[in-house]
Amino acid sequence: MIAEFCIGLACSTSGPCYVIHSAKRLCTTAVLQSVSNNYTCIMATLAFKIQSTSQPEYLHQLISSQHPGSSMSLRSSTRPLLQAPCTQTAYGSRAFSSVVPAIWNNFPTSVIEADSLLAFCRRLKIHLFTVAFENSG
Repeated sequence: MIAEFCIGLACSTSGPCYVIHSAKRLCTTAVLQSVSNNYTCIMATLAFKIQSTSQPEYLHQLISSQHPGSSMSLRSSTRPLLQAPCTQTAYGSRAFSSVVPAIWNNFPTSVIEADSLLAFCRRLKIHLFTVAFENSG
């Protein structure tokens, strides 16, 4: 239904429609990725709020920052990463304490080093759109 709406928007001109295939592929990709991106956005925003305010306490206790234990200086050691616990089952890998670090640690440094929630949301949206359009092309 959404794909047909997108095609209707692309073909609303009176001339011949040469963009049907491209518009349909783009809209289908957008619909499929929107569910995944919505989940990612919610979890990432929640992780940012938890890290910046330490609230709610019960969720703050489930995630911990990753502290480099090595004496070597690596570029990645300055990134504020989260430590993912080791899980032995697929059920455990879907826990909040495992999912949030997996999502958070995949973002570029520019996104996770935002100084406010508004800046974080803007950078996150830009990153997710960039990834979505790179994968659709």
